[in-house]
Amino acid sequence: MVKTRQTQQEKVKKPEPRASKAKSGTEKQPSQADKDKMWSEAGFNESELTMSQLRNMIRTLAEEEYKKKYEELKNDIEEEVEWRVSAQTEEMEETMENMKKEIAAIKEENKTMKKELSTIKEERDAMKLENRKLNRKVERCEYKLSCIKLKQLHNLKVKLDEVEQKFFERDVQIVGLPELPEDHEYSEEKEIDKIVKLAKDKMKITIKTNSIEKLHRLGKRKQDKPRDIVVRFSSNTARNNFYQNRKKMINYTDLDNNIYVNDHLTEYRRNVFYATRQLVKQKKVFAAWTQQGNILIRKNEDDPPEQIKSHEQLSQMKLVEDTNHSSETQGISEEDYDYTDSDF
Repeated sequence: MVKTRQTQQEKVKKPEPRASKAKSGTEKQPSQADKDKMWSEAGFNESELTMSQLRNMIRTLAEEEYKKKYEELKNDIEEEVEWRVSAQTEEMEETMENMKKEIAAIKEENKTMKKELSTIKEERDAMKLENRKLNRKVERCEYKLSCIKLKQLHNLKVKLDEVEQKFFERDVQIVGLPELPEDHEYSEEKEIDKIVKLAKDKMKITIKTNSIEKLHRLGKRKQDKPRDIVVRFSSNTARNNFYQNRKKMINYTDLDNNIYVNDHLTEYRRNVFYATRQLVKQKKVFAAWTQQGNILIRKNEDDPPEQIKSHEQLSQMKLVEDTNHSSETQGISEEDYDYTDSDF
């Protein structure tokens, strides 16, 4: 700022002080004739001057000289003030002009920054939108992949179940057949004799002991009821003959135990069959039964039978809401599993 002020002061040339009118030595002195003329014009006669007149004349001359000096000093001060004001004014104008340029540059920079910020916001919004689209695509892909996995798992489960059920095709499961007391030694021959006698007395058919390949009781011994027994026949013909004549055993009791002959189902099919039996109890379907390991239902009395292979199928038919059936067969009683021909 000091340098600028000095520059401005250099631009405005300071006025030279006025030279004094009375210059000693070089100025010509008035002659006696000039003096006499001056006195004469002033109305005085040099010989007749008194001391009082001389004082008045000196006072008059001094006042005139003072006025001249005052006017000269006044003019010098006015010129000095005018010069300083002019210099400061030009300096302020230049400073204001520089400030205006700086403000314009700041405004331009601010405008550029606003444009860049707007561009950044647009890019950010575009990235957010793209990110949402990608997230939705990922979610759809994950959902599709999950559906594919579930479908594959379901298909695999059904195929494995079909293979396992194929292994049971020569089996029947008999419910309620009395078993020997716990203190008696287990004898497979005696169990076979009971089945042969059951077929002869109640089904009115004859089966040979060698038509039964093997048999075994399920689970731990119970105090109040006999355990189920799984019987494997040596051929499908012998098995189907025994199974088809079970209808003759309706309402047959032995030692207060109802005896039923059922298909021997896999664990998975037992769960599905249990669900269909619950639907019968809830009166959502008319009947549910099994035939050669297949689960069949009839929605209404006059409807044709429909084969049920999975819980998912029941859910698609809107017969059940929950499709999560990973639990074991806990809680499924023999009463829920047993059925008679009257059910269908």
